[in-house]
Amino acid sequence: MDTPPPTHHPPPHDPLPDQATANQAVHGDDAASWSVVFASGAVHQIDWTDADTPLGLTGSIGLPAPGHELAMLNAALLYNALWASTGSLRIARDDADGDLLLMAQVPTDGLDTARLRERLLHFERIRSAWSLAVGHPAIRRLEE
Repeated sequence: MDTPPPTHHPPPHDPLPDQATANQAVHGDDAASWSVVFASGAVHQIDWTDADTPLGLTGSIGLPAPGHELAMLNAALLYNALWASTGSLRIARDDADGDLLLMAQVPTDGLDTARLRERLLHFERIRSAWSLAVGHPAIRRLEE
């Protein structure tokens, strides 16, 4: 009889962020692009073209392990199908063999510093959870 998979895994090196582990630094790459560096080391790109467009957030989820790409890409497609429930969060691939990326659009109407911080923390929580999933043993079992 097969042993059931464990139901709990200890948190790896990339814990989910909270108020105490929020962004450490913001760097302006140019007039319309910034990098936000979190205490975990995660770096998110923020792009903004003009006042009438939302902010674009991009963060790396990681590179699926060889042989496990299909499961991760299928999970990403299922997640993207939930767009109405995820608040515009979606997953894409940097290039054909690159990292998976979490992306979002943040409307700028009524966006103040506190709301932006809240959105960035939410984005990092979701990115961190997906990053854990990329290397999680349960994902590998889906393909077996």
